[in-house]
Amino acid sequence: MSENIIRLFLLLAFWISFSASAYALTEETITHDGRERIFLVHIPAQIKDKSNIPVVMALHGGGGSAVQFASHIQMEKTADQNGFMVVYPQGTGKKVKMNTWNAGTCCSYAMENNVDDVGYISQLIDILVDEYRADPKRIYSTGHSNGAMMSYRLACELSDKITAIAPNGGQDYPHDCTLKRAVPVLHIHGKEDRCANYYGSTECGGCFSDVMESLGMKPMPQKNGICHPVEDMVKQWARFDGCAGTARVTFQKGDVSCETYSNCKDGAEVTLCAIDNAGHTWAGSGSSVKACERRPNGKLCTAMREKVGSTNMDINANDFMWQFFSKYRIN
Repeated sequence: MSENIIRLFLLLAFWISFSASAYALTEETITHDGRERIFLVHIPAQIKDKSNIPVVMALHGGGGSAVQFASHIQMEKTADQNGFMVVYPQGTGKKVKMNTWNAGTCCSYAMENNVDDVGYISQLIDILVDEYRADPKRIYSTGHSNGAMMSYRLACELSDKITAIAPNGGQDYPHDCTLKRAVPVLHIHGKEDRCANYYGSTECGGCFSDVMESLGMKPMPQKNGICHPVEDMVKQWARFDGCAGTARVTFQKGDVSCETYSNCKDGAEVTLCAIDNAGHTWAGSGSSVKACERRPNGKLCTAMREKVGSTNMDINANDFMWQFFSKYRIN
């Protein structure tokens, strides 16, 4: 799935540029498993007691980077308003600005080279706790697409370190997961997502190729992958967390509807927020495509909306996720 995205981003690169974040971000590096790994950190300046600070890790999608993702979602605004640290880890790839995560069954360079991303994030958490004085009981993970898939893997394999996760636009896969503690989950997904089909498909990952074809350019050879129905994946996590009963509606606004499995182990909840008329996007975010700011009805932007899908503005995903995260801490 992500192989397609990576290749096509190369062709889209001359159209797409990501503006610098309006917030202070510090770039740091660590070495894990013989690789130098990059991460960005933002700590709100107004926090006077810089100890036991909660952390939200935000994982970019396949073919992205820490800088690109920070520019796109700008989680720092929510961090400044609520007093938490934002960390943007970066995956690996042949090209510095185009990286993937080894989420187990996906994606591309990271999976093909068996990159130890779980070990990297585990080491990063230790550094955040030891050197940045982060609260080890409040370490949260979100991510988009391949980053969403990686968040699921972290929850499964680092359930003693990851307090809760909020994946966006990317499925987990059917597997067994023995948790050391139940991990709360908030999954956000557009029902019109053609990259990670909400209803499941054997041809997920071709939306960016469709963009190129609609622009009259020769599409790259398809390397589509299987993505499983989102509702099945969320139900799987309700089983992992030992939730009892069926899901009930807990939130509705505009095109957004959320259903929650409650009565789970360790006080956890598992929630799916499905968004009608939304695609492979981040709710509440502005466009990261500069050409769309200049020509919102141009051929490129029209193709992006038709093939990748529209962005829902009924909720702000950053604020919505923090409301969820802030309810949980590891006992």
